[in-house]
Amino acid sequence: MLYVKDKNFISKENTVVTFGKFDGIHNGHRLLIEKAVRIGHEQGIKVVLCTFNMDNWNAKPQKAITTPDERAYICEKYGIDVLYEYPFDNEIAGMLPEEFLKYFLKEKLNAGFVVIGADWRFGKNRSGDAALLKACEDKYCYSSYVIEKETYNNTEISSTWIRNEIEKSDLSTVKKLLGYDYFFKGKVVHGKQLGRTIGFPTLNLIPSPNKILPEYGVYESEVVIDNLIYKGVTNIGIRPTIDDGTYVTVETFVLDFDEDVYDSDVIIRLKKFIRPEQKFDSVNGLKKQLEADIAFVRG
Repeated sequence: MLYVKDKNFISKENTVVTFGKFDGIHNGHRLLIEKAVRIGHEQGIKVVLCTFNMDNWNAKPQKAITTPDERAYICEKYGIDVLYEYPFDNEIAGMLPEEFLKYFLKEKLNAGFVVIGADWRFGKNRSGDAALLKACEDKYCYSSYVIEKETYNNTEISSTWIRNEIEKSDLSTVKKLLGYDYFFKGKVVHGKQLGRTIGFPTLNLIPSPNKILPEYGVYESEVVIDNLIYKGVTNIGIRPTIDDGTYVTVETFVLDFDEDVYDSDVIIRLKKFIRPEQKFDSVNGLKKQLEADIAFVRG
């Protein structure tokens, strides 16, 4: 998959394009992607997912379900050929809706087909909608498809709903809405290595400050290392027993694994909340609780 962040990118090939924020790429987003991929396969053309990088636009960006790297990982798994993350700026914010369509569909992405959600809005003041997209088909030589919102228990699936469930650590509901486990993807960094001295070496990730986190605590997890899956015990939080609480870490003890994977990319999938993070009176107390947590995960 090609991951493009350059606003000067132009596709010389005919494409099918789907637009949206795609935070989390939940089951509703997946309907758009599946439709676009199906058209791409039928027509023999590239599938482009176009979204916008709002980092330089929002003074206080909303916490995201997935980091850009995690979103790219999901896109590739779902069959996207080009992930186009366009930097949102004053020029885009001020474009009239039809100008937006002409710019992206014809001048940039050479789109023959467009797939959007029914609630997608575009152009200045978000004044463009599915009706305008349909009305411009002949003028700009594309066919458009509008996908209705996906629901769960008669409620429309949204990234806002999923964020709320993540903050409550309701991982079961999160998985049903996303279609996959909430996860972290990143490089293993060096920690204080205290875990190794007490017999529990851990893989340490530093989560993005822009990623929404569940409750600080201990979780049953799955760890993907070199395409192999291991059981894990993951602590998310500030490690109050051994640290000063100045930054958040994602620390995972991987069961039946003892290899050096520093600077390697790993994936940590959260499966179940075990207990809140707590401060112990001693390292020995922490060790005993870790033994109990590991026994719980082993079953």
